[in-house]
Amino acid sequence: GGDCNNFSSQAIHEGGGAQMVGDGTYGWYYNSVDDYAAAWTGVYYLFRFITTLYEDFPLGPEGCGVSVNQAEVGDVIQFSWDGDNYWNHSVIIVQTDLLPSEGQTHWVAGHSPDVDFYPFDYFAIDYPDMTYRFLHIERLDGVRLFLPLIEN
Repeated sequence: GGDCNNFSSQAIHEGGGAQMVGDGTYGWYYNSVDDYAAAWTGVYYLFRFITTLYEDFPLGPEGCGVSVNQAEVGDVIQFSWDGDNYWNHSVIIVQTDLLPSEGQTHWVAGHSPDVDFYPFDYFAIDYPDMTYRFLHIERLDGVRLFLPLIEN
């Protein structure tokens, strides 16, 4: 268990540059197969860390839940296979497209099962009752992103 979320955490860390933080089981980090935080491999715990627990740590990713039309490349999609709010799977958005008749759609990469550049709703074939949520990554380290004020 946790391979898909490990993949998503690695993408946030390596691709996005978020620094690992914490010790014991708290925080968001991976040192070895015997030394990692629950948020690194657990789907529920990653969402909880990014949306609320980041306040307790100076580094690591911070974000919030967003709608399908607000999600961007580098954000996470999490799935509940049975639609029961038990979150089973995480993938990373690698491309977004605006389809005139359907609105925004996302292409994802994941690790279990191996998925590379699949439409995010591809999993509905095997899990017709699935639900999903989008996790937008707003901040990767201790500095909040902002647009600077430019004066003439």
